[in-house]
Amino acid sequence: QCILTFGISPIITAKVPPLIEKETGIVMEIESAGMSIFGAKAGVGRLQIRNPAGFAEPNIFFAKSIGVNAGVLWAFAGITRIQSFRVKNARLSIIRNKAGELNVELLQQALAKRAPPPKPAPTNGPLPRLSIGSAKINGVLEYIDHQAGEKPWKVSYEFTAKAGGIKTYGNPKDRPGTFEVKGNIKGDTNAAVTI
Repeated sequence: QCILTFGISPIITAKVPPLIEKETGIVMEIESAGMSIFGAKAGVGRLQIRNPAGFAEPNIFFAKSIGVNAGVLWAFAGITRIQSFRVKNARLSIIRNKAGELNVELLQQALAKRAPPPKPAPTNGPLPRLSIGSAKINGVLEYIDHQAGEKPWKVSYEFTAKAGGIKTYGNPKDRPGTFEVKGNIKGDTNAAVTI
């Protein structure tokens, strides 16, 4: 639970979405937000990213909650440490409308128009020093095609993804990390995919 928020929820929910829309063109809504200064925790509730114009479905992305716990030692010795990262009840909707447009492509094009010129990537520089204790995302990835016929064709993959013990520094033998994805297609556990 986030403490010492100093009334930050109204600030984030009212100010952040318009700023993001101005800079990126992405229309976003955040119902609630909070943070703890001493515990280095932050979270948002009911995050919605709206579809571009021309789509019947309202959202391209929705999450009931997103939370990050960096812990009290979130930055020490040049290392960014994240104790835990959670995304609950997420839904990413990839949609093709009747005009044949994909919402993700339109969003990507809009971002590309506003993005500054990319900086040359370093060739031999080390990776940022990052440590992630645990991460968990549960949600649904769905595809909806309005060109398939009179009624939209839909397929969805319900999944839970987990990761832990991830480090980008130190001896590779000491930072194996774990990654797991479990899910099923349209509730059919016989069509489950596990990585």
